[in-house]
Amino acid sequence: MKNFTKRVRSAFALGLAACALAACTLGPNGMGASGYGTVTGRVVDTQSLQPISGATITIGNIVAVTAAIDKGAFALRNVPLGAHTITISAVGWKSYTGQVTVLQDSGADAGVIGLPSSLDR
Repeated sequence: MKNFTKRVRSAFALGLAACALAACTLGPNGMGASGYGTVTGRVVDTQSLQPISGATITIGNIVAVTAAIDKGAFALRNVPLGAHTITISAVGWKSYTGQVTVLQDSGADAGVIGLPSSLDR
């Protein structure tokens, strides 16, 4: 086994410390960019409470689509901090429009959002 000089060991330790510092400064979205967060939630049918797959969720130009395997869950990443209008639509269901506020360290949880069938009166 090769013995490293004190200078090499110091440089290696300094490199490790720089990497650790960089990892600690990541933003809430995991991308290292402060000023952005993630909006999460679930979309379900109001009658059956079953997840709606294929629902489209938008905040500005950020779009997510729910899938059957995700149980109606969605995550919109890199949403700027502050108040936003969230819109959810799906074929066969009435659309939903509401407000979410993305916070610096916690993003936003829109919770479970129920969509009524478009056949309901």
